[in-house]
Amino acid sequence: MSRKKEKKLLLFFLVVAALFAAAAYFLMAFYVPNEQAETQGNVQYSDEEIRWLAMPGFKEHNSLYLRFFRNHMEFPETSSIDSIDAEYLDRNHVRLHVVEEYPVGYLLQDGCRWYFNAAGIVTECREETEQTAAGSAKTDTGSGAAEAAQQGAAEEGNGQGTTADTTFRPALADVSRVTGLTTAQVELQQQIETDNSGIFRTLLTLEKLIHKLNVHPDEIRIRDSRQLTLVYGGIEVSLGTESLLDEKMSRAAAILPQLEGMEGVLHLETWSPGTVNIVFSRKTDTETDNFVD
Repeated sequence: MSRKKEKKLLLFFLVVAALFAAAAYFLMAFYVPNEQAETQGNVQYSDEEIRWLAMPGFKEHNSLYLRFFRNHMEFPETSSIDSIDAEYLDRNHVRLHVVEEYPVGYLLQDGCRWYFNAAGIVTECREETEQTAAGSAKTDTGSGAAEAAQQGAAEEGNGQGTTADTTFRPALADVSRVTGLTTAQVELQQQIETDNSGIFRTLLTLEKLIHKLNVHPDEIRIRDSRQLTLVYGGIEVSLGTESLLDEKMSRAAAILPQLEGMEGVLHLETWSPGTVNIVFSRKTDTETDNFVD
């Protein structure tokens, strides 16, 4: 090989080596470790789950790649998350802004919890054993996320930050089980078959009231597609139809602490603004208790 060709070959290798060195520097200098990827707005999903969705591989851990090529992410296969936006903070630090879609309840079928939204569409299925085990842990992370979101809201008021509305942010552990809604088999991304399509909006209203009043039931029972009953251990709160639901729930929240340790039915199905006494029928005997409204 001539000296001229040797020089060209050496120059070629030097250029390739320089390109590799530049690429390695680019990858490492802008690498974002997991602890430097903040999350904001997630309540149903843990920080680790959000990072896994947004940054599944090595290239997604690059802050410049996130900034220019993956700054807005949508996840149609995980429809409980509307989107994740990546905010560039510095070369090794990003913030992931999460927009979640909140379920209004779940059905238990075939050992899975099938979560559905206000349109009656099944958005997610999680195994009952997995969800039960993760429930308590997620409650902690969900609470922390909610607190962070509320802090962000306060900062927004001072012009120091931005965050989404936090009025209704239930973690999956707080979403109620619904029974009596359907006898059909449910499927992901499909609407639940029911005789009353308006029941889903009613359940959304009910879930918001449950969250607001902090009276999470063990179960929401639906009878004849319209009649609602909340179950709290041995206590059943009969709400009837969706009429005057806000007022009925406010009264239930005030009375429930007085019923601790009892079994029976709190009758609110016929409540109206003119109601004077609210009846509680005990299951152990024929006695009734009256609560003055």
